[in-house]
Amino acid sequence: MAEYLLILSGGDEDLDTVSPDEIEAHMGQYMAWVKALTDAGHYKDARPLEHGGRTLTGRDGEVLDGPFAETKEAISGFFLLEAESLEQATELARGCPNLTVDGSVVVRPIRVLGPQA
Repeated sequence: MAEYLLILSGGDEDLDTVSPDEIEAHMGQYMAWVKALTDAGHYKDARPLEHGGRTLTGRDGEVLDGPFAETKEAISGFFLLEAESLEQATELARGCPNLTVDGSVVVRPIRVLGPQA
């Protein structure tokens, strides 16, 4: 199986306006989705990302504070999955709860470098 990175953006714009019960229900959706991925042998890793950070640009590696993308464009986290194909990884991504809150999920194949173990 190949590895795919699911890059989550947006979907957290309304966190200040929803109740703790709604947040808990949304997290329950994530836990159920991750359990289904794990049980099927697709889940490898996932992490939320903090806001802010630094961006290095150009050949001289200029350091800028940020990224400061609009909230709907900010990368909020990632999932690392194993799947047979990009099509299968895309189908797995359709279950991501980030889509239920108007977020987005980018599915990217990970290139294998060097000899495979």
